[in-house]
Amino acid sequence: MRQAGITVFTAFTALSGLALDGVGNAYVADQGGNSLDVVNLATGAGGVFASGIDNPVGIALAPIGTPSAGTIYVSNGYFSIIQAVAPSGSVSQFAGSTTAYGNVDGQGTSALLWNPIFMIAEPSGTVLFADAGDNEIRQLTPDATVTTMVGLGAHPGNMNGAGAAARFDNPEPLAVDASGNLYLSDGNGLRKVTRGGVVSAAFSGGGGSTGLAIDAAGNAYFSQSGLNSIYKVSGSGAPVLFAGSGTVSSGNADGTGSAAGFNHPNGIAIDSAGDLFVVDSGNYTIRKITPAGVVTTLAGLAGAKGIIDGSGNAAQFWAPFSIAVDGNDTLYVTDGNAIRKVTAGGAVTTLAGSIQMQGYGDGTGSAALFNSPGGIAIGPSGSLLIADFNNVIREVSSAGAVTTVVGIAGKAGVNLGPLPTTINVPVGLVYVWPTLYVIDAQENSVLAVSGIF
Repeated sequence: MRQAGITVFTAFTALSGLALDGVGNAYVADQGGNSLDVVNLATGAGGVFASGIDNPVGIALAPIGTPSAGTIYVSNGYFSIIQAVAPSGSVSQFAGSTTAYGNVDGQGTSALLWNPIFMIAEPSGTVLFADAGDNEIRQLTPDATVTTMVGLGAHPGNMNGAGAAARFDNPEPLAVDASGNLYLSDGNGLRKVTRGGVVSAAFSGGGGSTGLAIDAAGNAYFSQSGLNSIYKVSGSGAPVLFAGSGTVSSGNADGTGSAAGFNHPNGIAIDSAGDLFVVDSGNYTIRKITPAGVVTTLAGLAGAKGIIDGSGNAAQFWAPFSIAVDGNDTLYVTDGNAIRKVTAGGAVTTLAGSIQMQGYGDGTGSAALFNSPGGIAIGPSGSLLIADFNNVIREVSSAGAVTTVVGIAGKAGVNLGPLPTTINVPVGLVYVWPTLYVIDAQENSVLAVSGIF
């Protein structure tokens, strides 16, 4: 019986992709050797299985029972092609051109790819791969037909439609209405995404906002950081100024409507009473806005940047950005590399992370490390879900225990399939039982994560 521990099977030059064949062999993309290597997991014996693959990156093995069973697909990073390695070890060009790269769907060498990387084979034999240069997820069928599934990251656009037919331009904040429809802001305005994946224009204006929330009546509120203001959209109408100056002139005054001053407001959340809470990033404060537009400062001291827990203006924030509110009307704010908790009375404590210490590590309280956490959402049973620039999504319990639930730290690129898989740059988050929706800014896409709660 094998003992637990780490065993060195054989030496390689520079490894990337790995695939197992189910009968005890591991196939490895050896970038340094420009080869596909094989290792017998029982004996540790290994060697070159196929050569002539320039800068191999991703690997996918066609499953048993499919027409291409036993074939290994390898992404060739130098030529931006995908090669097929037969069970005999012979190598052939399967998809993409060695003389051109780009974004063209088609069959075999008529398709153009641009730096294909991570790959995964579905049970049907279809291979899904992240085309990094095009910022897309693409599909490769056993007959070598390449189609684009979702995203057009190299060419952001403005197109409504279903699934992969839709195009976004730098999407960021994400919100949900009472019917489960998603709303996001991108460079084109406010967009609506149904639970079925159909995208349409939601409201006129609102493009480029960094905070977005929908109230129980279906009104949308969004921040315009550059204009130091919060806008409101009712129904399908045009945005109206709700609070703030509506100009590039910043301020910090409490007051009603345009009499109030903000300094680069960002995240927005709405509590059960319909009050808005805004992260006023430039003032290092959390502001409260009643449904009548009356603005007050809940926590933090305008102009005082710090890392102090406390109540009201005795508390200090370092770099607050995103905000969420739970069922008990408690607020949670991403601040530097930490998650801060703010009660309805304005008492601030640090729940997890270390504001000034950047890194990656699961743990409890200050033992956990984050890398510029951004989007925040309330998950099941009051847990928090955090978009972390480490290419992962973290879950934070009510006790401050942090675990990684989606992605692999430091591995960028969207790889559709079973978790943990990989994602690229998660920013906006919203949880609608039982699915977590994620905006991946680098991919200009909305991803759905299921099966984790």
